[in-house]
Amino acid sequence: MARALLLSCYHPDAIDDHGFFVGGPEAFGEWVNYYHNNAKDYSFSIGGGRYIDRMEKRDGVWRIAARKCVSEWGGVPAQSKVPAEFMSMLRESGVVARDNSDSSYERPLTVPTERIGINIDILPKGYAPPA
Repeated sequence: MARALLLSCYHPDAIDDHGFFVGGPEAFGEWVNYYHNNAKDYSFSIGGGRYIDRMEKRDGVWRIAARKCVSEWGGVPAQSKVPAEFMSMLRESGVVARDNSDSSYERPLTVPTERIGINIDILPKGYAPPA
């Protein structure tokens, strides 16, 4: 994870409550990098939730002053039903990296004009949502 980018989101005295980590941005940066670099032996799981932020404008700059991370669901995902061809197309939408080559650093964020208009039906033929 890009430490400088993470720290730029928070005021220096902010508190981040991630449930199993509660502390300031410097310590959170150390914790999250350690976690993401060392949690490779665990089985794959996924979860979802929300960040609830209190933003404050100080000296003309908006940053996080307090953050709560609330978990809403979690589990172990099933094998993806999305064909490899479509996953490849999804990966073409941007760079995913734990450094400043990641698409989140692109300023201004743009979408190449040759990508505009892509609209492929990725659902299987005859698919109907469950009733």
